[in-house]
Amino acid sequence: MRVRLLADREGQLPPYLDFMLQAFYQGQHRANARPREASTTDGVIVIPSVPAGEYAVHVWSLDRPLKPNGYLQVISSKFLGRSDRFEVVDKDVSFDLHISIPGKP
Repeated sequence: MRVRLLADREGQLPPYLDFMLQAFYQGQHRANARPREASTTDGVIVIPSVPAGEYAVHVWSLDRPLKPNGYLQVISSKFLGRSDRFEVVDKDVSFDLHISIPGKP
């Protein structure tokens, strides 16, 4: 799965981003996860091998990068955006997610 992040109002994407994948079952929220193999580079989130189901993606900016082992440090973060719910039928899902950049008029 590929999610391309697009800043609103032609803003710049923050240098450090993180995200969470939210899963639903029969319309009800079931779990939140950050897949271990996932990556964010150049404003693109790549999550390999997403099982079929209903999901949403939440994105936030960080004030510094994550530790190499993937565990969160105590850092400040700012929520940037959430996708609408979407269905994954196969592993080749791709879409754009427009996010709000804090501090822009």
